[in-house]
Amino acid sequence: MYAAMAGLTATIADDVPLVVAALPWARTREAEPHATGRLLVNLGNALGTTDFLYFLTDGLRVGDPEGSLLILTLVHLVATVAATWGGGVLSDRTRRRRVFVAGVFTVLGALSVGRIRSVR
Repeated sequence: MYAAMAGLTATIADDVPLVVAALPWARTREAEPHATGRLLVNLGNALGTTDFLYFLTDGLRVGDPEGSLLILTLVHLVATVAATWGGGVLSDRTRRRRVFVAGVFTVLGALSVGRIRSVR
C-alpha cells in the first residue's frame, strides 16, 4: 500500500499495478461508470442531507431539526425505493429504458432550474 502511495510500480498477484488496484473503479473498464456513479450519488446525498439540516435549522427554524431530518430521510428512502421499483417494472415491461432515463433527467433539470431561481 505504501509503495502505491509513493508511486512505485509494485504489482499484486495478477500483475495489476498496485496504484491501479487501490482504486476500485479502475480494476475493470466495465465497473468504472458504475463506481463513479455510486460515488457521485453518495456525495450528492451527503451534501443534500447536510444542506437540508441547515435549511431546517436556519431557514424554517424547526424546534427539533435532527428528528425532522430523520423523518424526512425515511420518507425520502421510501419514495426512492417505490420510484425505483415502479420505474424498473415499467421500463422492463415496455423495454424503453432510455425514455425513462431521459424523463428523469428532464424532471431533475427542471427542478434544479426552479431551485436556482427560487434562491435568487
